[in-house]
Order: sequence, then structure tokens, then C-alpha cells
Amino acid sequence: MTEDRAFLEMLRPAAERLRGRDPARLAALCGCAYEGGKLAIPSLAWPALEPRTPVENWMLLVLLHYLDLGDGTPVSGRLLPFGELREGLVRGGDLDRRLEARARLLLDSAGEERWRRALESLGASFIESNADLTAVLPFLPRWPMTLKLWFPDEELPGSGRLFADASADRYLTVEDAVTAAELVWSELEKRL
Repeated sequence: MTEDRAFLEMLRPAAERLRGRDPARLAALCGCAYEGGKLAIPSLAWPALEPRTPVENWMLLVLLHYLDLGDGTPVSGRLLPFGELREGLVRGGDLDRRLEARARLLLDSAGEERWRRALESLGASFIESNADLTAVLPFLPRWPMTLKLWFPDEELPGSGRLFADASADRYLTVEDAVTAAELVWSELEKRL
């Protein structure tokens, strides 16, 4: 009940900030489509969160904040740990540590092909990097996340880290970024 009350207290001002704003302009700033009076946010490649199904409360709040804060800044391609996002030292740093620990456990039980299939099912694309496997997850049009994985070998344990783009602060607060990362990570864990 407390979580519902917290959500409702945050939902009202988020919705109010969008009231009266031009939806076509909001769509353009956030990389979304606006046609026939409908805003389409291409964001969620996984079935549990497709736009046709009920969206979890916190995801709805993330989407409203994305529309409110989005300013058209292009994706930079420069990766930041969540702890380095604006005001992210505590919440973002905690997320970085928790997800790294969860990645280590999963890397011990799932090999590269299993990770690749799970990431593909979330709409990820793969890029070259200094990691064994690097996947870009298209969470929102101008808000991707990048996962870097190093698989265990005889000398080192596996490790993994989720990153935001350096432009992330232009679209979401650190609280929203943490929520987004947790949603993506939960979906990924279900598929491994």
C-alpha cells in the first residue's frame, strides 16, 4: 500500500508537467513517433512490457519522466557507470555494485551462447569492445543501456557491468535510470 501511495504521489506531478505541452514536439525531442493523435514510444522489445499489455506503475512513471525531461540530445556513445550519472553516487553506485554481483553469479552458470540468446530476445545489438561480449539494449529511443561481459576462465572469475550513455541525464533522473536498469536486468535474468 505504501508503494502505491508513493507511486501516486509521484504520478500526479509527472502527468501535470506534461499537461498542455505539444505532444508532437515531445515525440520529436524523445525520438518517438506521433501520428493521428497517438504517441508511440518504441522501447520495450520484451513481451512482458509491450505497449499493448498493462505497463507496470514504475515503468509508466519512467516513460512520463522521459517525455518531460527529453531535450533532443543525441546518444553520445560514451558509456558511464550508473554511479557517475548526475546525483548517482549513492543510488547509481549501489546499483552498479548489486548488478555486478548478480552478473558474477549468472556468468558462472550461463555461457556466452545463452547470454547472447537472452540479450537478443530483449532486442539487443552486439558491438565490439574490450569485453568478451558487449550488447546495446534499446530501452528507449534515446536511452540505451550497454552491458559488457567478461566470461570466467581458469585465471579470473567472470564479471559484468551495465552502463548508461553519457547523455542519460538529459532524459531520466537517476531514480528513473535505476528503475530502468532493474527492469531490464530482471527481464534478462528470467531469460538466462
